[in-house]
Amino acid sequence: MESESVSKSEIMVKFSHDWIDPGIHRLKLAKDSLSCWVIHRQDDDLSVLSLWDTKLKESVLNRHLAIINQAISLNNAVNGSNNEFEDARQRESQESSLLEREWLPEKEIDVQGPISRIFSNE
Repeated sequence: MESESVSKSEIMVKFSHDWIDPGIHRLKLAKDSLSCWVIHRQDDDLSVLSLWDTKLKESVLNRHLAIINQAISLNNAVNGSNNEFEDARQRESQESSLLEREWLPEKEIDVQGPISRIFSNE
């Protein structure tokens, strides 16, 4: 698979008044207490990208955001940036003690139900 970028692309979104570049991170929708919607980048800081003052239903807004997130993913694929699958492969290859588990010794126990208790001598 190619690791270099295919071409140069960019996307712009308009949530309020100006067209803005959403960046390389997926976006998330959150309800604000002032009856408007806040668009967050799903980066380490969950930074605010924009406010979205609209009367549309949440389901419609989530559909719009899903399309925008698809555009961001395609943009990243074309530009060769923020390859989520490659990042996941690198994280898996790193040694980590988080996945190492210690289990208690196994003991075989005899589980008796109500019917088996009737037929047992104990």
